[in-house]
Amino acid sequence: MFKLFKRQVPESTGQSDGKDRIAGAIATRFLRLQVGWAKWMQRHFEGFSLFGKKLWLFGLVALMGGYSGFLIVQGFFAKDISSKDHTSSGSITFNQPFREKQHLDEDTALFHRLKNFSRYMDSLELTTEGRIVKEKILQAHPGLMDSLHVLIKTYPQKQ
Repeated sequence: MFKLFKRQVPESTGQSDGKDRIAGAIATRFLRLQVGWAKWMQRHFEGFSLFGKKLWLFGLVALMGGYSGFLIVQGFFAKDISSKDHTSSGSITFNQPFREKQHLDEDTALFHRLKNFSRYMDSLELTTEGRIVKEKILQAHPGLMDSLHVLIKTYPQKQ
């Protein structure tokens, strides 16, 4: 009956000993770092009065809060330097012939992109690495080549 309440020690497997040792070493390093930081802070601030400690704390909080506020304001009002295409939100009116020409240009550009993609997929057959890439693409997107060929065949009939 007493054996039922006796604490049982789990048997350790040899696989996790290495991981436990690494985790223990990391935890020991962090504890040393914490203790060292606490001792340094104690040494430098033990001579301060309560008012002095509060003043230092307030100054640190004000400095960090000011910097955080600066980053927030800069995020809202700074210009986006990475974007080269600055477009305005105003509406621009085009005459009808230009719109039709633009639509046709977009269609021909799309047709050329489809043809280029078809040539690219065909060029992948030339090397063994290319064949592997093509197989991965076709496994991820079954029916891609069939759809591509149907689009290319039906494009001239659309015009």
